[in-house]
Amino acid sequence: MCEELGSDEDDIDEDGQEYLEILAKQAGEDGDDEDWEEDDAEETALEGYSTIIDDEDNPVDEYQIFKTIFQTIQNRNPVWYQTLTQGLNEEQRKQLQDIATLADQRRAAHESKMIEKHGGYKFNAPVVPTSFNFGGPAPGMN
Repeated sequence: MCEELGSDEDDIDEDGQEYLEILAKQAGEDGDDEDWEEDDAEETALEGYSTIIDDEDNPVDEYQIFKTIFQTIQNRNPVWYQTLTQGLNEEQRKQLQDIATLADQRRAAHESKMIEKHGGYKFNAPVVPTSFNFGGPAPGMN
């Protein structure tokens, strides 16, 4: 007395499959990339817009300004600083510290770039004697 139980799991939903294929074609997900052009990959006007802050040679750095202002508030008006930071969670406090670290790194990189731009470090070479007298008295012992 084996009776087969009716199950919808084994049935193939052909109407649903056709519907999915139609949706895929409408969405352009049918694997046909002929409509795609390289012009679509170009940056938009907003992405291509640059400001003076974007200029690498600009001495103004937004991270350094933020850090300086935040430190000034902390030193000159601790109550206001406390009000600004009391609602921050641990992750947000870490992000503030990361911004300060990034500001320091960017300042150091800018200083290094300026030194390199002006010819690098200048070291004064000590005068090297041209002759040695290993048999004579030691310097300062006449």
